[in-house]
Amino acid sequence: MLGELNGLAQQHRYSSSFAIARIHAALDQKDQAFEWLRKACDERESQVIFVKVDPTLDHLRSDPRFGQILKDMGLPP
Repeated sequence: MLGELNGLAQQHRYSSSFAIARIHAALDQKDQAFEWLRKACDERESQVIFVKVDPTLDHLRSDPRFGQILKDMGLPP
């Protein structure tokens, strides 16, 4: 599934950066998850509004990068 979404992204077809971030988070691939979360924020993807409540991202919350993403979005930690 992840390969398919990455393939769509490389072909410049729509794929959700937030969805890809969630998949990486579920696979405990934190660096990739943060890379895709940042991309989702930069693209102002609508689903990123769920970043604070999405349970898939729970184990990322203690990482300082998560707090920085929230700060960049103008959200409290």
